[in-house]
Amino acid sequence: MNFWNASRRRFRSATNATERLEDRTLMAADLSITTGSFLISPPNDPSTSTLTLNFTVTVKNNGDQNADLTGLANTLNDNVVLRLFASTNSTFDQNVDTQLGEFKIGEDGNTTVVLTPNQTTQVEFTAEVTANPQNKFLLIQLDSTNLIAEGNENNNLAAFDTKDPFIGTSPIPRTIKSKKTIAMDGFALALDLDNTDLGGSQWQIAQSNFQTGDVLSIKPTKLAAGKLKRVGDNLLVGKTTVGTFTGGLNGSSVTIAFGQTADRALVNGVIRTLSFKSAKGAVGTRNFNLKFIDPDGNDSPTRQTTVNVV
Repeated sequence: MNFWNASRRRFRSATNATERLEDRTLMAADLSITTGSFLISPPNDPSTSTLTLNFTVTVKNNGDQNADLTGLANTLNDNVVLRLFASTNSTFDQNVDTQLGEFKIGEDGNTTVVLTPNQTTQVEFTAEVTANPQNKFLLIQLDSTNLIAEGNENNNLAAFDTKDPFIGTSPIPRTIKSKKTIAMDGFALALDLDNTDLGGSQWQIAQSNFQTGDVLSIKPTKLAAGKLKRVGDNLLVGKTTVGTFTGGLNGSSVTIAFGQTADRALVNGVIRTLSFKSAKGAVGTRNFNLKFIDPDGNDSPTRQTTVNVV
C-alpha cells in the first residue's frame, strides 16, 4: 500500500479568534503559517471512517525580534503548540469547533527552534480524523497556548477546505494478456472526511485510448455484506439492489450510482471489483480517469489508473 496515490490538500486563509494576553514577552515577533498541505495515509481497511492525515506546514516569523518556539531544553512545557480543529467553516470559534489533536513544535526530538526575523521552519505532524459532518474545514491554530507575544495576532490560523472527497489509486500500471479479465485498480479508494456514510454517492469512470471490444463491468465478487453481482443495469448484494451501473462498452463512460444505504465497504468494494477486458484482443495502453461524487454532490479531483494490454 506504500505506492498508493492520494490527492494533496492545501490550506486557505482563515479568520482567527481573539487571543488572550500572552506569557512570553517578545513584543515584535509575529508568527504565521505561510504554506501548508496534508496527505492521507492509505488505510488497510477500505471500510474504515478513521483516516491518518500527515500535515506539513511552514511557520514564519514576520517580526523583527527572534521567536523562540521551543523554550528551555529538556522540557516540552514551554514549546509552541499547534492545535487541529474540525469546523463547519473557515472561521475559528473555540466554543463550537472540535479539537482533534495537538502537536508541540520540537517534541519529536525535543530540538531547539528559534526563528530570526523573516526565517521559516517546516513542521510535520500526524493526526487521526474520523469522518464527521463537522469536518467541512480542518483548522490549524499556531501558538494556541499563547506563549509568543506578537505584533499581529490575526494570522495564526490556517484552514483546509475538506468538503470535497479524495481518491486514492495505484500509480503502477496493471498488465494483462489480450482477451483476459483484470481488476481495473485493486487499490482504488474513495475517502470522505465529512460524511459518515456514502449513500447516494457515485463513481464516474472515463476511458481514453479505448479500442473496439473494450469492456468495463462488475465481476461477481464476495463482499462482507454478501455476493456482489450485476444484473442488467442494477448492482445487487445478495438479492438486494444497492445501486446502478451504466456504460462500459467500447470505451463508453461508466457511472456507478449507489442507493441511500451504501457504506464505505460497499463503495470501495465495488470500485476495486470493476473489471476490464479487451474482448477483441487489441493491445496497447488504456487510461481510466476516476472521479468520486460524495452524497453532498461534491466532486473529488480526477485521478488516473492504467492497464496495459499485451
